Amino acid sequence: MVRHANGRMVDLVSAYARPEKMQRGGSQPTGLEGTGAGWEASGSEPHRLEVVTCSHSLTFIPTYSCLFACGYCAFARPTPLASLEEAASCFVRGKQAGCHEVLIMSGEGVMVFPRLRATLAAWGFRDYHDYLAAVCRLALEQGLLPHINIGNQTEEEFRRLRPVCVSMGMMLETTSRELLRQPAHQHAPGKAPHLRLATLAAAGRAQVPFTTGLLIGIGETPADREASLEAIAELHHQYGHIQEVILQPFVPHPGTAMADWTGPDVPTLAAVVRLARAILPSDVVIQIPPNLVPEAADRRELVLAGARDLGGISPEPDQINPDAPWLAPARYAAELAAWGFVLRPRLAVYPRFQTRAWLDTAVYDLVRSKQAELDALGAIAPVPAVGAPGFQTCRTHTPRARR
Repeated sequence: MVRHANGRMVDLVSAYARPEKMQRGGSQPTGLEGTGAGWEASGSEPHRLEVVTCSHSLTFIPTYSCLFACGYCAFARPTPLASLEEAASCFVRGKQAGCHEVLIMSGEGVMVFPRLRATLAAWGFRDYHDYLAAVCRLALEQGLLPHINIGNQTEEEFRRLRPVCVSMGMMLETTSRELLRQPAHQHAPGKAPHLRLATLAAAGRAQVPFTTGLLIGIGETPADREASLEAIAELHHQYGHIQEVILQPFVPHPGTAMADWTGPDVPTLAAVVRLARAILPSDVVIQIPPNLVPEAADRRELVLAGARDLGGISPEPDQINPDAPWLAPARYAAELAAWGFVLRPRLAVYPRFQTRAWLDTAVYDLVRSKQAELDALGAIAPVPAVGAPGFQTCRTHTPRARR
C-alpha cells in the first residue's frame, strides 16, 4: 500500500494501472535527508564509508529475441535458442576466468515465438522456464551463481526458478505511463508500470533477492524519478527483498528510434543518486554501471553522491551497451583508492540474503562457500596501469554490427 496525496491508502500496483497519474504531495527532498547506507552524520559534513563492491560476472544470453521494441534498445533481434552444450562450454570458460556470477539474460516473451517454442519442445522442455532451470543447473555445476533477468514474471514462475538461482532482477525503468505514448515504450506494452511493479511484488512474495533500477534520460521527468524510487522503497518495505537499485544512464544507439537523443549529464545523474539515497531504505545499495560513465572524475562524483556498487564487471562486452567497455577491476580499485575507498568483490546475492530463509537448500551451501572464499581474498588490489578485464570472452551469439 502507498499513501495517496489525499491521505487515503491505495494499492501500489493498482494505482499505476490507472490512466491518470497519482497525485503527489510533500516537499522535494534535497538528497541529504535520511541518507542511509554509505553515509554517517559527522557534524555538518557527511562521513562516507570506505567500501564499494563489484561482481566478477559472466553473461549468458539464451536468445536475443524479444516481444517488445523499446525505442532505446540495441539488444533485441531474432536469434535461435542457445543449446545446453553452448551454455556448458560458456560456464566452463567462465569458471576458468575466475567469475563467480553468471547473468542469464534474454529478451521478453520467449514463449510467444513459434520457432523458439518448437526448439524447446524438440529438446524435451515444456517451456522456457524449464529450459532456464536446466541452464542454471549447468552453471551451478561449475560453481557459478546464477542471476536471472528475463523481464516480467509471475510469482509461480519465480518460485520455479528460485531453487536453481541465487537472485533475480528486472529494471523497473520508470513508473511514468506517459512513456507508453513516447518513443521509449510506445512499442513495449510490457513496460507498463503496473506490470513491472506487479513483477517486483511477485518476486517479493516468492522471497527472491532482487535487483531493479531506473533508466535515466528516456523522457521521464524529475517527479517521475522520485515516484519510481518511492514505489521501489514501498515494495521493499513490504517484502524486504530489494538488494540494490541500478541507476543507469540512457545511452543512444545508432539504428534505434532514440538514436538522436542525448543521454543525461553527470550533474543530473549525481542528483538522482542523492535522491535515491534519500528515498531508499538504508539496506538497499545504489549501483552505477561504471562503463557507462567513461570519465573517472564523473565516476568519482557519483560515488561521492552515494553509489556503493559497480555491478557486474564482465568478461565480455556489455550486451546492452556493447560499445562501452569495462576497465579491469584493479583499475577501478586504483581510482577508488585515490578517493578514499576500497573495492571488494561480492556475490550475486548480498550477505544479508545469504540465509536459508532467502536461499533454497540446493544453492545455500555453495553460496556460503563462495562467500568464505571472497572474505579470505579481501579487497581488490589497485593496479592503475592495467587495461580491460583479463577474462575469457564468452558469447553465445555474435553481436549485431554497429551502424
